[in-house]
Amino acid sequence: MLNEGQWQGRQIVPAGWVQASMQRHTEQTKSNWSRNGAYGYSYQWWYGRFEQPRGNFTSVTGVGYGSQRLFVIPEKKLSITSLAGNYAAGHWSVSSPGMPEVVRASP
Repeated sequence: MLNEGQWQGRQIVPAGWVQASMQRHTEQTKSNWSRNGAYGYSYQWWYGRFEQPRGNFTSVTGVGYGSQRLFVIPEKKLSITSLAGNYAAGHWSVSSPGMPEVVRASP
């Protein structure tokens, strides 16, 4: 996702699909999933723009069962993976709250 679908010089995923999927296509789904509009939806990815005291960033996020997440922050060329094990507990935002701190700590 960070290199427009390329890995080690090979095109793995079509660049056009990566570009299209890194854009918000819906503004909001259920409010509990979209954090009242912070996240929109796009081709199996959640797209959000976050405004933080020490800098704003965009996150394109893959959401998995048990609060597992893949956060892609294009402007920092950063990917963050969270392998949470919160299965069937009903707390879906276990990995999200700490993500802005990790982004701020990155170069």
